[in-house]
Amino acid sequence: MRAVFVRGNTLDSKHVSLNDLVLFTYRLGGVPLSGTAWADQRDLTSSDLLQLIAKVSADPPPPPDSFRKMLQPVRADRFQAANSPRRKGSCRAL
Repeated sequence: MRAVFVRGNTLDSKHVSLNDLVLFTYRLGGVPLSGTAWADQRDLTSSDLLQLIAKVSADPPPPPDSFRKMLQPVRADRFQAANSPRRKGSCRAL
């Protein structure tokens, strides 16, 4: 299963594509994304998929939206992606 989960103080994602992380980070749901083929899970082998586990030491655990905000600079830094999506037709472009 490809998904991003927040449980308490831990964000856990296994076998996800870059598009999966973008969809989670910006709450885009099933909005189609355009971009390079390597970011799309349909074109990836299991060795190309990502695993991301992040823990915070906050007590009580932060709300899930705080993990979304934390992922924005990580995505920009690791994948040299723009900091915010922009609209292009009926889909989002990176």
